[in-house]
Amino acid sequence: MMTRKLGLIFGIVLPFFGVGQDIPNPFFRIDIQEEDLKPIEVAELSVEVEVIGNLATTTYDVLFYNPNFRVLEGDLDIPLADGQSIGRFALDINGKLREGVAVEKTKGRVAYETIVRRNVDPALLEHTVGNNFRTRVYPIPSRGHRRVVFAVEESLPWEEQALRYQLPLYLGQSIDKFKIKVDVVNQPLEPQWEENGFSNFGFEQWNTHFIAEHEATDFEANQTLRFRVPKPASWREVYVTPTGDGDYFFMLQTVPEVSSKRKTLPSRLTILWDASASGKDRNIDREVAMMEAYFAENKEVQIEFVAFRDDRDV
Repeated sequence: MMTRKLGLIFGIVLPFFGVGQDIPNPFFRIDIQEEDLKPIEVAELSVEVEVIGNLATTTYDVLFYNPNFRVLEGDLDIPLADGQSIGRFALDINGKLREGVAVEKTKGRVAYETIVRRNVDPALLEHTVGNNFRTRVYPIPSRGHRRVVFAVEESLPWEEQALRYQLPLYLGQSIDKFKIKVDVVNQPLEPQWEENGFSNFGFEQWNTHFIAEHEATDFEANQTLRFRVPKPASWREVYVTPTGDGDYFFMLQTVPEVSSKRKTLPSRLTILWDASASGKDRNIDREVAMMEAYFAENKEVQIEFVAFRDDRDV
């Protein structure tokens, strides 16, 4: 009997940074073609959120379950909000988790077709319409499980002296086992929940981290978690990480001081006025009103008026 093996590749790479978080609903799912069969279920879900500066990484570890008495093939859809991107994708192959490799889209498609011709089932994560991702998952064993891990990366929006994060947890089903961990790194002030449907799910300080953890069984995935990460007015952070080949990346995050002062008004002003026939449809009254408002503000200004058409008039 021939053993079928699976390969795993990425199909596209997107930039990791952005702003804004619209809530997708549901935030991921596996679709199957057979309408007369039971849908693929999420048996277990583990979510880990790490916030470093204004960058958030949300890792989903999902165990899917096929309740049907036949092997199935399905399409895993991952709709993301604007500004989010996939930073990691892994699929269990023969019981072991295999990490995806990021490649350019056309190369990914060529590799996909090559692997298929070798009678091997690849997983190609592709960027589809909008900011949505899709991959084929096969086989999903009869009355069995498949595990998928993916990470979403984003830059958090800055509003009212705080960074804001939200996590949609909408699946339209209950989950047998659910757990979540939120870790806000190098944070001087305690994060504040804005929407939290869990009991006993508060932040606790550990060294320079604020951590919140929660576990549940028969969890109804029908809510959104939101929290804000307040920063002091003098917020400034520097992060340095090695690349592995002797080089380093660094990131500086700061809120610059903004000062303003009233601009000194000029004592002399030259107005160039287009008096040509091409300007006959302009709103002259509005232009005159604008100048009158300016002159009312700067009453001491000396004006030189220059009208021009085919000749210069002073």
